[in-house]
Amino acid sequence: MDALTFGSTVLLRHMTFSEAKKMPIQEFHLDRVLSAFDMSMEQFIDLCIMLGCDYCGTIRGIGQKKAFELIKTHKTIEAVLKHIDKEKYPPPENWAFEQARKLFINPDVADPETIDLKWREPDEEALIQFMVTEKSFSEERIRSALQKLNKGRTSSTQGRIDSFFTSSKLVTSAPTSAKRKALDDKNKGPAKKNSKGSGGSKMRAK
Repeated sequence: MDALTFGSTVLLRHMTFSEAKKMPIQEFHLDRVLSAFDMSMEQFIDLCIMLGCDYCGTIRGIGQKKAFELIKTHKTIEAVLKHIDKEKYPPPENWAFEQARKLFINPDVADPETIDLKWREPDEEALIQFMVTEKSFSEERIRSALQKLNKGRTSSTQGRIDSFFTSSKLVTSAPTSAKRKALDDKNKGPAKKNSKGSGGSKMRAK
């Protein structure tokens, strides 16, 4: 749901689910969510941080219902932390909720006109520095993604689309060459023998 937290007006879920899963596409409108929750955008952001996002941890022992009740009552994470029993609900050490909140409110967005993309070997250490050290992503997740990236770069070329479908045995009514020859011979029938003494027989020279 981070898309709504960043301010997207509409979120669609299950767009890429396979037909076999029979999952209907879900549509969420930010204005309707805020109205239904009776929350400001700032309160909604704090709720989403407490529910769990990509940028920081959550308070152990507080689930969806409890988090909703706490934000409705206390309005901000700072106020929540002042009123909860930290022995029962210990917050993460050095909890970076303020940085996460700042990122949602003022995301670091680059001007696409200034970006010059070039496909080359990934600089793994630079990615770790940017994603983990600067942006507080999980190092384990980033390294796992890098392994998949490198594996994809060294794998074979993309397969044909028909390779995704199960091939069935082809049944055809056309006869094979051997059967066709047998049918042709049968249709011709036995060759007729020439009668002796016919006008077409050869005369022995004297």
